[in-house]
Amino acid sequence: MKPLSYLRRRKLLKALRTVVKTASKLLSKSLDVKAAHQTELQAAKTHGQSLLEKGETDLDALESAADRLTAAIYDSSFSRHVLPLGLKSFLELLVLLLAALTIRAFLYEPFKIPTGSMKPTLLHGDHVFIRKFHYGPRWPFTTDRIWQGQAPARGDIAVFNFPLDPSVDYIKRIVAVEGDRVKVVDGHLFVNGQPQSRRSLGKHTFLATDEKTLQGSPRQADLYQEQSGEAAHYSLLGPQGEAFYNQWPEYYFQQPQKELGALFSDRSRGLACRSDSCEVLPGFVFTMGDNRDGSSDSRLWGGVPVEYLRGKATLIWFSHDWTEPVLPLGPLTIGRLRWKRMFRYVDDLGSDLSAPSERL
Repeated sequence: MKPLSYLRRRKLLKALRTVVKTASKLLSKSLDVKAAHQTELQAAKTHGQSLLEKGETDLDALESAADRLTAAIYDSSFSRHVLPLGLKSFLELLVLLLAALTIRAFLYEPFKIPTGSMKPTLLHGDHVFIRKFHYGPRWPFTTDRIWQGQAPARGDIAVFNFPLDPSVDYIKRIVAVEGDRVKVVDGHLFVNGQPQSRRSLGKHTFLATDEKTLQGSPRQADLYQEQSGEAAHYSLLGPQGEAFYNQWPEYYFQQPQKELGALFSDRSRGLACRSDSCEVLPGFVFTMGDNRDGSSDSRLWGGVPVEYLRGKATLIWFSHDWTEPVLPLGPLTIGRLRWKRMFRYVDDLGSDLSAPSERL
């Protein structure tokens, strides 16, 4: 016998002895398998054992016997524990889906900037990730938190359920927390009697955008860099400031016709107001858009309940300008990509003076 054939025969004999031994152990037990499988296992084991006893030299016969016995062992002992391919694929898909839903519900969720109220920090066409667990993850479809996270802080850009219609999500900057007294004088925010630190960066041109028509018209406003809590950020004031917003709440109390009375008299709105300022009540925060004259915020509808906070904006993962369409698809239009804005942390935008130099 050639050396290679000799070595192969030794290997096959060893493999056959191993599976014969395994089959003998299985047959010595009470197998919970079909009778046909048990009969085939016994037959395959007897055949393999006979080849070993007579010292079979036919390599193909040894290999065939080992393969037959291996298959019989599998059918008798393991096949019932293996899922059908279709069911296995379904369960794998289900696990992936549950993992994605868990990440979205409790960890991070993508959010599309719906308006221009946060310009120049966040632009119409930006898509951000919000950190769902920042203020504490909530049980799905409720405002109840599984555990309490960090307390809301001045300067946070938060996504929240709109207090007057919780089915709608808003994104604004938290500028005051419970116990703070807030007022706006000539467009300048005061918290607890102190003007918010800011410096003028001159005039700035931005686009007033309309997502329905996919168009934008240039406007000019005063650009500021401000400090809100620990966060440095930009804000726009103008082009046409409204006295209600920029002399808040003093302007309201000077009017003989007080049409927005609920905002200043109903404590369920989260504010306790007097003519010169409003105090943020416990369990609420006060929010404003960075586009001060182009934002519907707490100056108009009151404080935001803390339990309505869904998460904090963290990272811009996609940004495009649909006023310059590249792939026109109606509401799904993809515009010119703003590469410089992608994968930037939201908290870092206000410390970089080059950020608002892009076309907004």
